[in-house]
Amino acid sequence: RLTVKSREPRLVVPSTAVHNNEVYRVVDDRLERSPVSVAYQQNDLAVIEQGLSAGDQIIVDDPVPAIDGMAIKPRRDAALEQQLRARALGERP
Repeated sequence: RLTVKSREPRLVVPSTAVHNNEVYRVVDDRLERSPVSVAYQQNDLAVIEQGLSAGDQIIVDDPVPAIDGMAIKPRRDAALEQQLRARALGERP
């Protein structure tokens, strides 16, 4: 196991939240399909190079169908956020 800190901060999302180089963002309680560039994937994490900013809300479930502009009721998952943060830092959650 090799762990190296990134020179610059990176955004990490569950790899299952990336669908054909897109993520589903929450904008004004509506689904917005947004293109992203994935720097690399490691285990079940995707490191996002471009397309997301800190604070963006994304949908980690897989809504079917995922229609641009459809109304949604987002719920924050604090436990998942903590797990992602710990795994991205190389810690065991």
